[in-house]
Amino acid sequence: MTATAPTTNRSGKRRTRQIIWDAIVDLHAREQAITREVLREITGFTLVVIDDHVKRFIEEDETLNRVAPGVFRVLPDPRAERHIKVTRYPSTGVTIEIGNTAIDLSAREFRALSLLVAGCAHRLAVGDAVGAAQFEDEVGRADRPFPGYTPPS
Repeated sequence: MTATAPTTNRSGKRRTRQIIWDAIVDLHAREQAITREVLREITGFTLVVIDDHVKRFIEEDETLNRVAPGVFRVLPDPRAERHIKVTRYPSTGVTIEIGNTAIDLSAREFRALSLLVAGCAHRLAVGDAVGAAQFEDEVGRADRPFPGYTPPS
């Protein structure tokens, strides 16, 4: 989906397109099959609405690929394919390389960055269950798990 596309309508509610895309991303992140039927169960939209949006994701945005009839996969984002390398020098600090970008950090800067990253990692680990519950609330399915959903352990 394009970065400039608004995700809400004038009344402040999320757009249908965004709800479907969020469901697709969630299924992909959980390595579960992305099918028309599962999207219908998660979002509550009709297959006609889902097919229309999925067609646009495939043909216009090129963010999805049809694997088989009614089965889709998210295409990899070429920007996410960058390598990450950390080199530690005994006396001078650390060099972090992400793709073609490198940054040299002193030992003090590296410790500060490590604490920030550790906090983010902890929040992601703890927040995964909370995020799943919020997603279910947003699509109106908090009272029952959707098909193929595996809660985080």
